[in-house]
Amino acid sequence: MEKLIIYTSTTCPYCKNFKKELDKENIKYEEKITKDHQEEWDKVTSFTGMAMFPTVLYKNNYYIAGRDFGTPHNFIQQMKSYKDYKFNTNEVTLQKVKTLTYNINMAFSRLDQLIRRMENKLNIKEDEHKSTD
Repeated sequence: MEKLIIYTSTTCPYCKNFKKELDKENIKYEEKITKDHQEEWDKVTSFTGMAMFPTVLYKNNYYIAGRDFGTPHNFIQQMKSYKDYKFNTNEVTLQKVKTLTYNINMAFSRLDQLIRRMENKLNIKEDEHKSTD
């Protein structure tokens, strides 16, 4: 595995845990504390549209905590199984848009289910209140 570049913040406890897990797995990385590399970090956040820690650069791809991985272990598994495919930018963009659309649809479905449960509970309470009147 090639060395990773990790953009971190000195005040980020998740970054400390993330680096500790990489060290356990003997994964080599270069840490770039964003306040010491502000111009570079500004370019990263401008490109990705997100300023989350840690952000990892690996083989010209940015991986962002919360967006691309949930836990350090999840990230490590992704990197261990990483395959360098030669897709063009349009193919990659199309797949990412499909994934985004799917995730938005799933989020709205979960929200709809939650709202329906809340409505049902409110209707039950309203019916109970009417029956006591």
